[in-house]
Amino acid sequence: MKRYERPALYSLCATALALGSLPAGAQEFDISGYFEPEIRYFFEDASSPDQNAGNFSLSGEVTLEWIWDRGDQSIVVTPFARWDLQDDNRTHADIRELRYERVFDTFEFRIGVDKVFWGVTEFAHIIDVINQTDAIENIDGEEKLGQPMVNVTVPTSLGTFDFFALPYFRERTFEDRDGRPRFNLRVDTDLTAYEDSDEEKHLDFAARWSHYFGPVDIGIAHFSGTGRDPILSFALNSVGEFVLAPTYVQIDQTSIDVQATLGSWLYKLEGFTRDEL
Repeated sequence: MKRYERPALYSLCATALALGSLPAGAQEFDISGYFEPEIRYFFEDASSPDQNAGNFSLSGEVTLEWIWDRGDQSIVVTPFARWDLQDDNRTHADIRELRYERVFDTFEFRIGVDKVFWGVTEFAHIIDVINQTDAIENIDGEEKLGQPMVNVTVPTSLGTFDFFALPYFRERTFEDRDGRPRFNLRVDTDLTAYEDSDEEKHLDFAARWSHYFGPVDIGIAHFSGTGRDPILSFALNSVGEFVLAPTYVQIDQTSIDVQATLGSWLYKLEGFTRDEL
């Protein structure tokens, strides 16, 4: 991938608008979001004549949250969209969140599309495996696609247990031939392959236990299903062009994350073991 200069980025963030609670505290409806124009300019020569030095795009995200039943029930909807002047693949829309949540006496239940983050480090999230990366938004891997799921959370005196059923897999997004930055060889998602015959309909499972011991927070998790990181291999597409073809394999991953707060210092650890089936 060609090295590129940091883009000039101008952001306008909408102020959160809280419509407040209705009389008797029955319901609450909140809306917040942002609108963001983005200007990019690359000082180095492009690797392809299809790519331009400059680019302009617009993006926006809105979160609507409806809470009722004394806070025990809620619905959250977060749509996101971007229009890009150059890259057709980067012009896209996604539902980051669309979930219903119900809090019971002994557990919490969520269903829909959601985002779940595992890990404690800021730079590289090596154990974060639930959501797929939205790679056309940013190359740092911080942006994630919404993941369809059913989630049950059980808080106990021995820690908090989370269980996930993930009924649908989402492929990673990649830049088009005129997108920038991108790999020198374009990733052709028309050549996407899966190890499992169920492909994107494979049912994945995950579970996580988290607890704290004084200043130490710890989490241990396991994921079994389609790996979110594609294996990219050289291939020829239908027009005889050399491209990269993504393949998604089945994995079993067990991970641990630890954070210790000692005085003004934070000590963090993430690690995992992974088997490709």
